[in-house]
Amino acid sequence: SAGVWRRQETETSSGGLGGATTSTRTSYIVPLLTGIKFYPFTTAESALEPFIGAAIGLALGVEDAEGGGGGLLGSGSGTTVETGFGARGAAGIELRLSSAFGATASAGYQWLKFGNPVGVTDTYHGMRVVAGLTYRFQY
Repeated sequence: SAGVWRRQETETSSGGLGGATTSTRTSYIVPLLTGIKFYPFTTAESALEPFIGAAIGLALGVEDAEGGGGGLLGSGSGTTVETGFGARGAAGIELRLSSAFGATASAGYQWLKFGNPVGVTDTYHGMRVVAGLTYRFQY
């Protein structure tokens, strides 16, 4: 799975004789996780299938800084890229609507850790809720 999160921080600081300056830092977090689902209570023919899942993988953090105000957001402009590691756990349910199509809903926890801060932190974590449509390849 892949996802994209965006976070933006803006800081205005007084520069003394030079006047006020504004710094903006935009961070993009891209988790690239490979996962597996386990259906412990049902068979392949069941219409309603509860599941548990887990995923691990890499994450990319891209930070774009503009302005040179110093302060909390640092100084200078430019783009940096950081790599990290991530993991996710979830539980949910799938509903088969036909032999090929279905719907899914799940809730879980995701954790991403970077070697250096991306934005204001090196760790992104929290609860996640997912809903979507599924397609089963016919073989």
